[in-house]
Amino acid sequence: MNNFGKTILISFWRKALFQYFLVFLLFFAIFCSIQFSSATMAGTDTYYHIKYAYLIRTQGLSVITHFPWMRYVLYQKYPADLSFFYHILLIPFTYLPLILGDKIAAALFSSLVFVSFFFVLRQLKVKSAFLWTLILFGFSNSFAFRLLLSRAFILSISLFLLGLVFLLKEKHWGIFIVSFFYALTYVGCPFYLAMVLLYTLIIWIFKRELDLRNFVLSFSGMALAFLIRPDFPNNLIMVFYQDVMPFVNMFEGIMLPVGAELSSGYSLRQTDLMMGASYLLPALFFIFLILEKKRKRPLFLKTFFLFSLFFVLLLMTLISGRFIEYLAPTSLILLAFFFDNYFRSQMKEIELFFKSKKREFWLGLGKNLDFALVASLIIVPAFFNFRYDLHNMKGGLPIGAYKETAQFLKE
Repeated sequence: MNNFGKTILISFWRKALFQYFLVFLLFFAIFCSIQFSSATMAGTDTYYHIKYAYLIRTQGLSVITHFPWMRYVLYQKYPADLSFFYHILLIPFTYLPLILGDKIAAALFSSLVFVSFFFVLRQLKVKSAFLWTLILFGFSNSFAFRLLLSRAFILSISLFLLGLVFLLKEKHWGIFIVSFFYALTYVGCPFYLAMVLLYTLIIWIFKRELDLRNFVLSFSGMALAFLIRPDFPNNLIMVFYQDVMPFVNMFEGIMLPVGAELSSGYSLRQTDLMMGASYLLPALFFIFLILEKKRKRPLFLKTFFLFSLFFVLLLMTLISGRFIEYLAPTSLILLAFFFDNYFRSQMKEIELFFKSKKREFWLGLGKNLDFALVASLIIVPAFFNFRYDLHNMKGGLPIGAYKETAQFLKE
């Protein structure tokens, strides 16, 4: 490529919108290749969600209160659509054959997770944000599998990441908007309110300032969303049964046959990078406390909050596997933020030491090792996660698995 071509390419890359588009395009291509590697869909709930969106399009919102297929469950007493806004977003995809539309939707929403992650890193002024975003795909095989499922929690990951950066940047109305759409979309929305409360508590402990604006705005956004939904007040009752009762039953020793991600957590012995980071980050926390004595307080508060959020999510993931989708990106954001703000200065000192000693050979070797390490963190785990996802797609439930049962019930 000539110098003119390189100049044009660099000029395009420096434009923020082009960078976001490139991240989206890259991961959309990856997830499309995984989704269309099989005629089936990942998981079983995915079939339900796309058909539910189709029913809303063809029969209207009355489907929420008139859903005869769920006869012997709590839904009949308190009819509510716990993924309301997600189903609304799925409606355009129901004009296609449902399997095709759902696969495209799944690839689209999963790609937006990586765009949101990239946005967070850029807002936190993390260098090499694009490389960290690539690392996320190979960071956890459990996280990679969850991204295949066409369910509302996929959209909630993007909302969680946007809400996290709005909180750190003190964008108050951004917190309100995220909270509003969170409550419209996903049953796990109270966790974001808890995260806002955690941030408020840390500010109060270290600055002795009780600023409740973020909490009030978040609570107001969620309250408004619950009130305007067509399934109010049943949505609040069902959120209680979905978010609170499984943990109450678990601690009481009552093990109900609920979803796998609710009935048990993930083990730290799982062999993926994210779980390896779970061992590393507590050690980094103590290094942070030592180094922070020389740092400014705003940086301290942000880092301490990210560490606190990581520990909370780690504990929640050990209890319930559904928190893996929040733990994985949070762990990597913390690693990237910590590396940029604490380790880079130490690395510069090491580089100056080698230069002063005229050890160019060792300095060059160190740079090559850095490149090899980064390449291995991106390519090797991503390759294995890609294979892992392909395997899970091919092992999906065939669309005609319950055909005879359905026919029997119909007759």
